[in-house]
Amino acid sequence: MATEIRHNPTSTSDLALFRTLAAPLSDRQRRALFELAAGRPLHAAAVAAGVHRSTLHQWLTQSAEFQAAHSALRRHHEQSDSEL
Repeated sequence: MATEIRHNPTSTSDLALFRTLAAPLSDRQRRALFELAAGRPLHAAAVAAGVHRSTLHQWLTQSAEFQAAHSALRRHHEQSDSEL
């Protein structure tokens, strides 16, 4: 009888993916991502990153690179929280 092997993304792989995706982003974009992942509201994340909230909103809605990094970091945090 063969053993079925399933691949489930782990928080570690999501974090590695985030690091790869975030590499080309600016320091301000990375700071905004960390603030959002920590559960900060959009306005607070923008202030912490040193940008206007409309800039952060634009990154979230129009930047594929920012969106991909945001998704990977959010999955990492969700996975980490579910393991507690």
